Amino acid sequence: MAIHPAPALGEAGYRRALSAGPRAVSTRRRSYGELLTAAGFEAIEVVDLTDDYRETLGLLIHHQELHAEELGRLSGVESFEERQAELQEALWAIDEGLLRRSLCLARNRPAVGPAVFVA
Repeated sequence: MAIHPAPALGEAGYRRALSAGPRAVSTRRRSYGELLTAAGFEAIEVVDLTDDYRETLGLLIHHQELHAEELGRLSGVESFEERQAELQEALWAIDEGLLRRSLCLARNRPAVGPAVFVA
């Protein structure tokens, strides 16, 4: 599974998606399908799970707010509030069409020829 910028974003939208997503969201503007192909995979299927991810984020934010006092006590109020703000920003980016979540399925290409071991 991957959280990534939506395809065909302009520079400002791409930068905003990077800011709103998890730290490892950057793909250097290559799709995960392209990255898998470059890594030698085939039969690549990318399943869009953005709607499910959006629903999960909304529920996470809601339920953490229900327990905000206790979570703030456990992790520190500032830390809790920062995390909630990050989740809200990701939710906004999904609603704006900037972020997506995808399940990437692929198969290794069969090896060609005998294996060669170098000592």
